[in-house]
Amino acid sequence: MKSIKSLLIIFSITIILLEIVAKFYENRLEVYNIWPVSELNKKKEIILKKNFEIHFTDFSVFTDQNRLRVKSSDQNRIIEKKNKKILLIGDSLPFGWNVDYENSIGGNLEKLSNYLVLNGAIPSYSLKQSRIRLEEYLINFKNIKLIYFQALDPALQYSTMKGDWDEDINWSNMNYITNLKEKFIFKYDSVPIYGEINIIKIIQKIYLKYFYQESKKVFTNRSNYSDSLFKNHIQKEIEKIYEIKSKKSILVLGSPVTKEFFRNISNNNLNTQDKVLLKYGTELKQFGKEYKDVFYIDFIKIFEGYTPDQIFIDNCCHFSPTSNKIIAENLINILKNY
Repeated sequence: MKSIKSLLIIFSITIILLEIVAKFYENRLEVYNIWPVSELNKKKEIILKKNFEIHFTDFSVFTDQNRLRVKSSDQNRIIEKKNKKILLIGDSLPFGWNVDYENSIGGNLEKLSNYLVLNGAIPSYSLKQSRIRLEEYLINFKNIKLIYFQALDPALQYSTMKGDWDEDINWSNMNYITNLKEKFIFKYDSVPIYGEINIIKIIQKIYLKYFYQESKKVFTNRSNYSDSLFKNHIQKEIEKIYEIKSKKSILVLGSPVTKEFFRNISNNNLNTQDKVLLKYGTELKQFGKEYKDVFYIDFIKIFEGYTPDQIFIDNCCHFSPTSNKIIAENLINILKNY
């Protein structure tokens, strides 16, 4: 009897120690893609770091206590409720990646107007992530006169993952198909009262990080069904954005574009990714036609006469200081003429 009790005590202590060790390493084994300006919150959502600064080779990033991108002198600013505001949401394009704040869309908006600019865009955010973050911004900030949204995703994920894409996939988790509950190690990862089991969580992360992504090299082809899912997802998320915004706010949608897209469309030689971006833009444009307080900025039109090298600061998709100024001017014109 004593030996059984001793074994149970040893077993219990071993399990507790393993859980403590597993928790320590589980927190350090990250399977999400995260930019150095961002971090994961308790809900596993990507958010900007608070009161943070980082200096890259060609530009710097500063954030304030509200996790918004600001110029360095604004890190301690107080956001008054009464101030008229412009809110930017989306990915690294409205965020202003590869340029200092003063040369971003937000920085130019501040130069061109008396509006308080809230840059709530987060690098690599998707449409769905932006909508979720917008819900929080609208709770914390009042008197927003214009909401500007632009993000490349979900188009890039869909063009890559094709028939295996679903609406919960974003850049931070796109290396791993998220629908894994059918696999044994993902079925049973918690127990009543205690909650998640750290040992199982670390096994799941090791599997995702070192094995699963290697096993998924070929994705299911696109189909009419997957195209329909993609289209419906865009419509649903933009509709949600429209529903939660204030009736006094204007919603402006920027078209999804990349440097390659601009180059290929001028040569009338669109690849698969370009066609998906075009489809995404078409849905946004259509939404802009249906509502009097929703506007669509077609970058193909406003950058007519410019070369891709003049529009973009890198080979991806990020705008040059000149382009950011042109976009800001268009936003101010929309405000003035509304």
